[in-house]
Amino acid sequence: CGDDKQAFVPINEFELELMKGSVEDLFAVARQLTADLPLTLSLAAKAERGHALLQGHPYSPVRAQPVCLAPGALADDAMSMILGNCLQQFLGNWNSVILTNDAEGVHQMRVALRRFRSAVSLLDEQQQDLIREQIDRAKHFANVLGGARDHDVLLSDIVQPVLEGFGKDIDVSALTDSI
Repeated sequence: CGDDKQAFVPINEFELELMKGSVEDLFAVARQLTADLPLTLSLAAKAERGHALLQGHPYSPVRAQPVCLAPGALADDAMSMILGNCLQQFLGNWNSVILTNDAEGVHQMRVALRRFRSAVSLLDEQQQDLIREQIDRAKHFANVLGGARDHDVLLSDIVQPVLEGFGKDIDVSALTDSI
């Protein structure tokens, strides 16, 4: 394309296709196959990933997308779409966080978890009990990501301006070593 800079993304994937049976069974098989492998679920289409690679941004942070509900949609359908949208945003930022340490990816994962927790707060207590483990995991993950975000803010909003204002020779290890 005339550009000396080429983006490269290693391909380490396999694809499962549901021919018959339930989605739950498909995910159960996927979990079994990947139990001891460092793989993650991707919801991005191959064409979408290829386009992002061509643009030079294969791991860009993913923002929430609008949830479009059909008129007269049932509450269950609406909740499924909202929770699915949260999952897409969360998983869409996984590589941004894990592979590039992108602070915006961390922020967008936190947004996805906040949206998830807000959505499940609309469920009654019995419905929440059915997904209690996922709610608790979301809280835990949000706390971990919150610490990462706090660290990033400390570095970018406090440490970096100090270094820029007083020179690179200043010792900021007391601020950075404990985190």
